[in-house]
Amino acid sequence: MRSYSTIHVGRCPIGLVAIKVYDQPAQKQLRMATREAMVLRYLQSKGVPNIPHLWSAYSVRSQIHLVQEWCAGGDLRAALAERQHGFPERVVAAQIAAPLLCTVDAMHRAGVAHRDIKLENVFLDGRGRPRLGDFDLAVFSHDAPARAPVGTVPYMAPEVLMLAAKHAPTDPGSPIAPSTPGATPSPPRAAALKGRLGPEVDIWSLGVCLFELVAGYKPFQGSSYQAVASAILTGAREPLPREVSRDFEDFVARCLSHDPAARPTARELLAHPWIAAAVASAGGGSTGGAPRSDSAGSIEELQRQSGGARARGLKGPGSAAAPAVLCGGGSKAPAAPCLLLQAHGGVRCGRGGQV
Repeated sequence: MRSYSTIHVGRCPIGLVAIKVYDQPAQKQLRMATREAMVLRYLQSKGVPNIPHLWSAYSVRSQIHLVQEWCAGGDLRAALAERQHGFPERVVAAQIAAPLLCTVDAMHRAGVAHRDIKLENVFLDGRGRPRLGDFDLAVFSHDAPARAPVGTVPYMAPEVLMLAAKHAPTDPGSPIAPSTPGATPSPPRAAALKGRLGPEVDIWSLGVCLFELVAGYKPFQGSSYQAVASAILTGAREPLPREVSRDFEDFVARCLSHDPAARPTARELLAHPWIAAAVASAGGGSTGGAPRSDSAGSIEELQRQSGGARARGLKGPGSAAAPAVLCGGGSKAPAAPCLLLQAHGGVRCGRGGQV
């Protein structure tokens, strides 16, 4: 999968920050960088929780820099790779699923669809709390129809793949090539193409992520992107491990419904028994509470027990703060935001307003 940006770490008076650099951007990269900065600032203004705070956005010669909250725990893909199997259900439900559902619910209510939720785009701060990032493919779903097929194939909803087939029916590089079994959508599914792609695609992608975190493997597999796409379109889902709960099976089945209209909203999923029971047992009492930060089953603790490098890594800004409320806000901007400037081949921190 092609990357359009690189991440660097900088230090300034507020602590460590992540610097996302779009190098010598073409028109596409420029649009992506602009979209991410615009969406992040908009979501911050709406109080959407559990997203990396955007401190500053500016250009230096041929580069565009986005200065964001540093997530010292890495991403969920790296966290999962350090384990032989998936994480315990109660950990995923209380520590990952519930906070992300709060984020997705607030994001959708603000009129934004992420469109690329995957393990690589969910980051962990220094205390193992999740942050949904990488909004460069996000769209304001309330303002304009999102009809372009974007995302990452293993996490794409079937209606996105069908749209890809419609847009590039003869492109052999398309996720759905004409020779791919199951590439032609059935009439009921084809009807979904008449609508716009919105919040429902995020619910599907989140379901794939949670399946993978618990099972340790992806629900739809294949030797190529075309084979994975075929598995998604035909509903050839891998079985969950036998030891998972019926509540989790039901939760996943609802998220991975082939009918977008049948998928629950993020708000409805927060009330699902799988989430409610896990959050209550973690000490939150309800989906609006905060799981205990000292839980022996937390992502951070499991990483530490396994000797994961990220569990021993640097703490991010504000890591010594009190445990975050499950649906609470993210980091707050300092009174005088810092502006990172390029100097002497590196990065230094100077005072100033945002560009």
